[in-house]
This record gives sequence, C-alpha cells and structure tokens, in this order.
Amino acid sequence: MFDLSLYSVVLLVHIASAIVLVGSALFAPLTRHAILRAPTVNRLGDWLDFLHRSVRANPPAAMVLLASGLYLGSAGWWSQPWFYVALGAWVANFSCATFVVKPSVVALARAAAGAGSGPVGPAVDGLRRSLRWEIAEGVMRGNDMAMLYVMFVKPSAAESLLVVAAASVASLGIEWVLTRRMTRAEAPVLAS
Repeated sequence: MFDLSLYSVVLLVHIASAIVLVGSALFAPLTRHAILRAPTVNRLGDWLDFLHRSVRANPPAAMVLLASGLYLGSAGWWSQPWFYVALGAWVANFSCATFVVKPSVVALARAAAGAGSGPVGPAVDGLRRSLRWEIAEGVMRGNDMAMLYVMFVKPSAAESLLVVAAASVASLGIEWVLTRRMTRAEAPVLAS
C-alpha cells in the first residue's frame, strides 16, 4: 500500500527541516521589531529570551537540511547546477547566523544584562540597531525564500542565482522599509 523508499523518507525530512528554518525566518522580523521597540532593559531582556528560545531548533534543523540535502544530491541532484546554488545559499546562511546574527544577539544580551534596569540607554540601543544584524537576517530570509523556488522548480544555475539575488534584495528592501517606518513616537525614550 505505502511505497516508502529511503529517498522518500529523506526528502520528507529535508522538507520538514526547511519548514522549520523558513518559518523561523518569516517570524524573525516580528521579534526583531519588538526588540527595537522595547522601552526598558527588562522588556528587552524578555524579548531576547523569547528570541533565544524560538530559534533553538534552527541549528539542528540546518544540519539536518544539509545532511539530507547531501544525501539527495548523491541520489542524482549533484549533476544539476541549482544544487550548488542551494548549497552556496546554505553556506551563506550558516555564515550569517554564526558570524553575524549570533554574535550581535550575544553582545546585545550582555550589554542589556550589564545595564541593570530602567530605560534602554544609548549604548544598548546602538547594539540592538546593528545594521550588520539587520542585513544578515535579510540575506538569510531572502535565501530561504529563494530556496523554496529553487527546490521545487530546479532551474538553471543562472536562474537560480538570479532568484537568490532578487529574493535577498527584496527581503533587505522590505526589512529596511519596515524598520524605518517606526516613528519617533514608537521608538523608546532613551536614558541619558
């Protein structure tokens, strides 16, 4: 009745891990904007704790995505050029998460913990408004959206690269607009 091959099971695991990562990428701007709007250090700490808890599954999901993708590649995808674009996007996301986003969040959490309580001060505010963090998350979100297209359509290398570039630019543009729409009235009053 059911015809479950190893390939089918690995494909299902691959898609499930992609869902975890794409879901996290889509939800991340809401958390980031809450972090940007937090008026007090205590509220900022609450949002940082929420962020920490909400992304716990991302590193294992990323490794499962890579491992299952490599297995699927060995089943015939290695001969297709889109596969290497997808692998490159995975490496880019891993690099952004490991070398930009995580250190930015850790530095902010340390600064917030050292700031005590009360309104968010300029030093902590500067860390939470990190342009590097914003760009890295935008690139990662763009890559995640592009990989959905690439996984299902399996286009040429040129089309895959174009989709990745366009998705990253679109994601960065959307993030830039949404972040700048926060009016001064929404922005917290900073401690002197």
